[in-house]
Amino acid sequence: MNLADITTKKNTVRAEGILLYGVEGIGKTTFGTDLPSPYFICFEDGLIEPEFEGIDRTFPNTWADALRAIDLLINENHSFKSVIFDTVDSMQKQLFDYISISNNSKNIECVAGGFGKGYKMASFEITQLISRVEQLQKKDVLVCMLCHASIRNFPNPEGESYDRYEPQIQKDVYSPIKKWADEILFANYKTSIEKKKATGGKERVLYTQRCAAYDAKNRFGLPEEIPFDAPTLLTLMKAGGNDGLEKMVEEIKTLLPGLPETARVSVEKWLSEKKYTVTSVARTLEKCKKQSTQNGDKVNA
Repeated sequence: MNLADITTKKNTVRAEGILLYGVEGIGKTTFGTDLPSPYFICFEDGLIEPEFEGIDRTFPNTWADALRAIDLLINENHSFKSVIFDTVDSMQKQLFDYISISNNSKNIECVAGGFGKGYKMASFEITQLISRVEQLQKKDVLVCMLCHASIRNFPNPEGESYDRYEPQIQKDVYSPIKKWADEILFANYKTSIEKKKATGGKERVLYTQRCAAYDAKNRFGLPEEIPFDAPTLLTLMKAGGNDGLEKMVEEIKTLLPGLPETARVSVEKWLSEKKYTVTSVARTLEKCKKQSTQNGDKVNA
């Protein structure tokens, strides 16, 4: 065997991995239902509304049940395009219980005499789970982990510490998930401060790039702030974020002949003005895809 025998120029092809965390009640579960052909692994019952009737799901009672569900999704033929973990912080509790019981300890902090050993075991278990998740991604199944947000003190090595939003999971659990995720997205209500008073708070947005106020990242060149909307996110990811703006514009132009007359005229006028952003183009592209010659609704670009 020589170097040529083990060398390739092909990229590993797999679906995306997303960690989406956000404030209470913003609609994380609903976001998951808007992903393509979703299957939920429910560690809490977020799918209780009547509108979610018919969404495929499983309720693992133990950590072993959760791993078994992933193995079945890997090994069996199915039509699911997305798998959603709802939520990781509730999954973490199940994992901590498993480790505590397996080590005859009353809680995770007492495992193996304490000193963080239980958390290190949890990190190892999460790494094993991620290995399974990556097998699922290689089947072209997008994986989205949902999580609640918490405000934590960040120890700043360059100055004073400060508070910021982070996923509501223990740091040893978060570390392998953070390394795995292609995108860490923070969902919040957009607000602004004027004369020490907060305004807004109704528009839901996703933040895609890390800053002092919250943790986030993405590998797709996404705008720093995008609408809290799963189809728009997927369109931006596919196009390559800011770099794919012209590509999306050209795709919209190819869809124009199939739009109703009023919608076509509206979109053509909007394109000619060239006042669009990459986010508005992504949203308009999604609307155009949904239109047909039988649908007379106007596309509001």
